[in-house]
Amino acid sequence: MELNFADEIIITAIIENTVNKSGFYAEHGLSILLEIISQDGTTKILLDTGQSTFAFMHNAQRLKIELSDIDAIVISHGHYDHTGALLNILKKIPKQTPVIGHPNMFDKKYSTHPRLRYIGVPFSKDDLEHIGILTLTRTPIKVAPSACTTGEINRTSYSPLSNKLLIKKNETLVKDELFDDQALIVNTKEGIVIIAGCAHSGIVNTIFHAQKLANRKEVIGVIGGFHLVESAPEIIEATLEVLKTLSLKVLAPCHCSGFVAQKIFSDNLEGFKLFNTGTSLKI
Repeated sequence: MELNFADEIIITAIIENTVNKSGFYAEHGLSILLEIISQDGTTKILLDTGQSTFAFMHNAQRLKIELSDIDAIVISHGHYDHTGALLNILKKIPKQTPVIGHPNMFDKKYSTHPRLRYIGVPFSKDDLEHIGILTLTRTPIKVAPSACTTGEINRTSYSPLSNKLLIKKNETLVKDELFDDQALIVNTKEGIVIIAGCAHSGIVNTIFHAQKLANRKEVIGVIGGFHLVESAPEIIEATLEVLKTLSLKVLAPCHCSGFVAQKIFSDNLEGFKLFNTGTSLKI
């Protein structure tokens, strides 16, 4: 996909599992605001919304984020901790706002941990279509002159899909392959920046897919959920070896990445950043 160059990217964690700044609320979930600045102007993209309207709105106000400035919302996948506040956010934006997701994001999703429970989108497709401009696609889509979604991610290795995550099909629970998992790519002169929601497809697969899609080997930033929290040590080590081959200026694993992986990456890679609630990174 042909992408222009962004001059600057400001990446802000509105919602993340942890917080180290006074006055912000953390919760299990993720919501990231991207401000993509280029000669074409500034585009503001919201990746995911966290799980609660209360925490999102409180933190957005603290960060002085104007919801009316949001140009599009991208949903990385259909779990409640990434979609919970979406409807109420759209209701507070005084314009119809594009929402981009995957056709499978409305699958009936469940987890068996710590007990069988529903973890899918907490509203219906019809609810969303009434207040937003909904685009559901398996293929990449441009969201700014220098940015696009990955679409459905090609999986070759390092995929941390859990047997604890299920979907209901014909009243039967089967393993969720999470084909709705996707990420964002922003193109710069020095290389691409990848922003993942949970990387259920595997962060390594996400990187390889993004490189092929953008036709760029250079990766200067990888940010977001890496879903390594329950991964075996050999998967984390294999991921580290791939990350070492990149020219990373910023590496910011958060949300579902897990402390073990964060510690290993911080010990072995330059550019490691903590990405807590309320934190902003500039690239």
